[in-house]
Amino acid sequence: MIKIELYQYQDKQYTYIKKNYLLIKKAQLYFYQKNYEQSLKFFKEALQKNPRLPGRARLGLGYCFYMLKKYELSKRAFQRVLQLDSQVFESHLGLAILAYKRKDYQGYQDHLNKAFQINPNNPLVLYYIAEFYYLQQDSDSVQKIAIQAIQNLNMLPKIINEQEKTKVGKRAYRFDFFDLKSRLYFMIGNTLHKEQQYDQAFKRLEEIRSQCFENDKELILETYKHLAYLQSKCALGQTKLSQQYEYYKKALQYNPKDTESMLECANHLTDTDQRESLKYFENALEILKEKGEKILPELYNNIGVLRLSLNQFEGAKEAFGKALDLANIDIISNEDEKQNQKFFMYGQIQFGLYA
Repeated sequence: MIKIELYQYQDKQYTYIKKNYLLIKKAQLYFYQKNYEQSLKFFKEALQKNPRLPGRARLGLGYCFYMLKKYELSKRAFQRVLQLDSQVFESHLGLAILAYKRKDYQGYQDHLNKAFQINPNNPLVLYYIAEFYYLQQDSDSVQKIAIQAIQNLNMLPKIINEQEKTKVGKRAYRFDFFDLKSRLYFMIGNTLHKEQQYDQAFKRLEEIRSQCFENDKELILETYKHLAYLQSKCALGQTKLSQQYEYYKKALQYNPKDTESMLECANHLTDTDQRESLKYFENALEILKEKGEKILPELYNNIGVLRLSLNQFEGAKEAFGKALDLANIDIISNEDEKQNQKFFMYGQIQFGLYA
């Protein structure tokens, strides 16, 4: 009889633990889907059903509060984790980020040091340490630590590394692994770029494109823009320039309203495809207007020149007029000279009209 009751008790305990485990798994799933409200709901439910949840199981509360911009609650959640288990280094990383957000740079550094003391080989810890040195513009330390972090990532269980071999695997498994790896390469590439080691920087950023393609749009956008710039620095020639243009086009796929990439594409096509170049310039102009950002007279001038070459005389006249209206008074201080330039531009258009 006692044995039966003991088995029944153990069975209930197992079911109870299993339910809590499933709640936490659901919370994690919603978190990865960026549904932080639902994720928080399941984390709280798991905690209500088992107030004795271990520290590490409570980490999700801190993450959710942070993503929902409830920073004070996030701080308390991470602190509570450390009260229950002082070895949870992720809590120190969370508190470091919160300290940096408050501009408490000493607190930021202290928590990073504590995380490093607990787990000096963890790639995530090394990433944040590398980022700290990146902010300090200590290129040597950044490269050394970031490379070590990448090596440690590559030493993770074989099942993770095997997924690198196929694109399908990349989509299906360990998004965070590839995201972290790409950010490390991005950091190394940037430091090499600043040191004018363009060939090496190009190779590092190419790593992101070749094996870490499943990243957030902002990171990939910046990567392609860097690659395009470095392509122009590494070598000259039509092939390289063509590749540079392709990188800017790729950047536009991730952000169709990125005016910087748009203007680079326009400049690249000025001599080879004037209609397409004009389209890029005009699209950039419309986006700048939408955003209420400053428009330089050079943009209108480029549009005017292209319209003129395409026999769009009225449009060219309008663009040149706006370019002159925007021209800085310091550049053309003499009103007569300004009018002379205006008449010169209009004269070009008139010659076109009656040629």
